[in-house]
Amino acid sequence: CSKQILKHHTFAVCSYCQKICHSKCAKKLYSFNFTDETWTCWECSSLEEPRYNPFKALKYDKYSQPDTENFSEIHKIEHLLNGCKRYSLDDLSNIVTESNKQISIMFNNIDGVTSNFDTFTTELTLKNENFSILALAETNLDESNKNLFNIKGYQSTYQSKISGKHKGSGLAIYVKESLLFSELSIYNQCSPNLESLFISINNTSNQNPVTIGVLYRPPSGDEHIFISELNVLLQKLPLNNVYICGDLNIDILKNSKSKFEDVIFSNGFAPLISIATHHKPGCIPSCIDNILTNSTDSVTTSGTCDIISGHHCPVFCTTLIELNSCCNKSTSLPKYDFNESNMIKFENEFTGFLQSKNYFVGP
Repeated sequence: CSKQILKHHTFAVCSYCQKICHSKCAKKLYSFNFTDETWTCWECSSLEEPRYNPFKALKYDKYSQPDTENFSEIHKIEHLLNGCKRYSLDDLSNIVTESNKQISIMFNNIDGVTSNFDTFTTELTLKNENFSILALAETNLDESNKNLFNIKGYQSTYQSKISGKHKGSGLAIYVKESLLFSELSIYNQCSPNLESLFISINNTSNQNPVTIGVLYRPPSGDEHIFISELNVLLQKLPLNNVYICGDLNIDILKNSKSKFEDVIFSNGFAPLISIATHHKPGCIPSCIDNILTNSTDSVTTSGTCDIISGHHCPVFCTTLIELNSCCNKSTSLPKYDFNESNMIKFENEFTGFLQSKNYFVGP
């Protein structure tokens, strides 16, 4: 407004630009965040990056008797969604280095390992990004060919693409060699509407296994069937220590009141990514890649990363879950006794084998 603000007037201050106006005028000119009780002028609001946060209008009445436990959980989710941001590789390297003894997860829709695998892994290697878990969607690869795409220091498990489909299918999870993991086939599926691959990390410091999964929803599938299948899957999973990453092909920046959102929250899960993850020329940026968890108290950081390996930005999170060091590689080397008698024995046995196959054996 254009009126003067006097000493006895109440006023509101924009939390971004510090512009002030009368409290009565702020109701028309400013927006109010009930969670952290801050005002934002319309100019600053228009410059903000679109962000998913269904709890931004949450109001806490200090005179009522709130459900303290539920409000605390909602406030934690709201805080994580507000803290989600875009990181450069350098910034991300510092975060992962600081949490290298805790579980950290990165997901990327790689849009074909044959096309983008080298670019993706090279950028991670150059910055020494040591995520505990690397999950991929749209590998467009069969499990039988997974050894063609190794990452130094990681072991992997793949789920083959849908038979007969050359693009837009297939999942993979890469796990650091220091981690003990097992595949949870009971949660795995591969249908036209939902693909899922799950593992369990077993060497955590508190002895509680961590369930990690990767999902992909083919956009050609039926969204309603996907949501139904997702609901069944979430109901089967453990009640805590579950982290699910993936490309769900549902833009939560547009579908904040969707059935998808109801299924996620009703099963005790919450998304960790709140900003755009998919950038395609000529299209509005969308948030279709995410990480879901039912243990928000363990999450320390979440965001997207500036690695260019397609139209999708990798998403990641770091946690407080500590790991017990364990190396799967054997520390003992096999011993071979190369003495003359053994060499003669081998020669005789090999010669006999060749003769039995009617191969010519020279003098």
